[in-house]
Amino acid sequence: MTTSRDFGKLYDLADMFQIKHTKISHHYGKNKFLKVCGLIIRSIHLILFIRRIKPNLALNHGSRTQTLAAKLLKIKCITAIDYEYTQSLPFVCPTLTLLPQVLYNKSVHGDSKDTIGYPGIKEDVYIRNYIPDERVMKDLRLNSGGIVVTIRPPATEAHYHNKQSDEFFNEIVKFLSKNNSAQIIILPRTNKQEISILNKYNNFISDGKIIIPQQAYNGLDVIWFSDLVISGGGTMIREATALGVPAYSFFQGKIGAVDEYLSKIGKLVLLKKIEEIPLKINLITRRRPIKPNFTNNNTLNFIIKTIESQLNSNELSSN
Repeated sequence: MTTSRDFGKLYDLADMFQIKHTKISHHYGKNKFLKVCGLIIRSIHLILFIRRIKPNLALNHGSRTQTLAAKLLKIKCITAIDYEYTQSLPFVCPTLTLLPQVLYNKSVHGDSKDTIGYPGIKEDVYIRNYIPDERVMKDLRLNSGGIVVTIRPPATEAHYHNKQSDEFFNEIVKFLSKNNSAQIIILPRTNKQEISILNKYNNFISDGKIIIPQQAYNGLDVIWFSDLVISGGGTMIREATALGVPAYSFFQGKIGAVDEYLSKIGKLVLLKKIEEIPLKINLITRRRPIKPNFTNNNTLNFIIKTIESQLNSNELSSN
């Protein structure tokens, strides 16, 4: 059973992918006091829900709420994390923590039995089954002869948000808007952020220079039919690297081990100074293959075996 909270276009995306989900609470913004209140309120709602369905295992990616609820109900919990600088709850640990191997190697947990490193990155789990749907090009009215640039603004609601990322975002939009061949897709993270962008760049939006999708799309389709992706960090930038699309990050917080690794192997360009924007961002069309060349099943198989192992140990302890 999957639960969800009201944030961004999450509900629309879940419906699009036909994921049955139970809606529980919403996002409480950046304010730390409200975040704590939201954590408690959602945990209570989640506990009431979990007590009804009585699951054998809780599984999440970085959910403090589910980890807390599972702890209080004494249910085994697997939490996956791919950014080491997120805030965790003190004294509330999952049964097992999954980390990408590059992060595990850097982690202080080392040989802990409660922490396991998996091969690849989390995006490798679902990229392997991706089949491009070119309808997104028609829906968004993308120019086939232009340079399509997808931008993901910074996560302004996150506790680790750095205001310098906002400056980078504005300078990048300014730089791209001067290129006559560039067509910019901006994918806001929240409704509040979308309203702000609509007000600030209304002229560019009116003449089709900037496109802000008004419905949820498969993010992989938007990435695949882009010539490059620029993001203030997060999952989308890693999806671009996994799909082989040129990727640039202007995230100005602490760079995590995964992004450091992707930068080291040449799949991700880290923009550290505003002056680097015109120097490092390469505005050219890319040669797009018919479909992604991705056949690695190691990440998915490893995680499935780990989940099965935890479920099997549950069955043994109950017999």
